[in-house]
Amino acid sequence: MEPIHFALRDEVVNINSMTKGGLPNRYSHQFLICKKQPNINTTTPFLLDAKKTKSPRFKLSKMGEWYHEKVSGEIFPLKYVGFIDLQIKIHPTMQTFTDLSENNFFSLWEPSAPMKYFEGKDTGYLFVFKVYEIKKEINDCLLSNRSCLHYYFSLDNDQIIEVLDPVIEDDVFDSMKQDLIKTLNISGSLIKIC
Repeated sequence: MEPIHFALRDEVVNINSMTKGGLPNRYSHQFLICKKQPNINTTTPFLLDAKKTKSPRFKLSKMGEWYHEKVSGEIFPLKYVGFIDLQIKIHPTMQTFTDLSENNFFSLWEPSAPMKYFEGKDTGYLFVFKVYEIKKEINDCLLSNRSCLHYYFSLDNDQIIEVLDPVIEDDVFDSMKQDLIKTLNISGSLIKIC
């Protein structure tokens, strides 16, 4: 049993690819998102919540457009949590995101999309999430803070959850992490693993 205090809200394609997967790549799931600042809440699970907007804020790749079409009409169930497994401080460059896309870590987005997100920043963060399904779906009414501008927010009431199996098997997840770090080292963008 785990207490859950926060929800993490992100683009529909990111949340669905982190939880349900279904990508026709070497890796069926995405396991990372971009953020401008580190997160101090690294030991608590985040309830994963898909944004309610109709179209993404940044440019999707062709695969991202296909995936968005596939998942955007579905109701996303509040039955997944993500733990921040790694925070990787990087120099965001076009080469970094081209390499991440070509190696199937960030293939839903055009490399220009994270560059636009990090515009004016010399550094940024990649959050690697270990995602689990939970036994009981969380009631939508606990997300009244959903309209806040921050990407994560407090639930109205803390919940105790029972965590089930991870959506990516442990050995596959560990292999993906090693490949990600190797890709970032080759592109010369990795600064620090937090």
